[in-house]
Amino acid sequence: MKPGIYLAIMLLVLLTACNKNVSSADALKGRWELRSVYGGYGPGGGNYEAGNGNIYFFTSNSYRHYVNNVLNDSGSYSITKGENPDTGESMNAILFDSLYTVPYLISHNNLKLYYGAIAADGSIATYERIAE
Repeated sequence: MKPGIYLAIMLLVLLTACNKNVSSADALKGRWELRSVYGGYGPGGGNYEAGNGNIYFFTSNSYRHYVNNVLNDSGSYSITKGENPDTGESMNAILFDSLYTVPYLISHNNLKLYYGAIAADGSIATYERIAE
């Protein structure tokens, strides 16, 4: 095979392998357990140990929210556009049950949910992806 053709094929393979677009809903799917809460009014902030039972479970279009391993809320969700309540930066948001949105950010195995501006007693809850 000619070196030019070999190089072109390798370049094509490299470019297509690096161009994997994961949809926001796909990235959100799975189980997430609470690890920390920053901000908010009154007690409840701080760090949470693994196994605390405060879990969000997302499928492609539905969610279940557990508090202390007890189902607290469930329904449907979709991904929409939102903004960081502290910086105004555009980001994705979860639209829960077509009623309210919560801006979020996924980084590595962490999910951050932004519940209002910190300056106005809002909070940021950080969840860690856990095994099914």
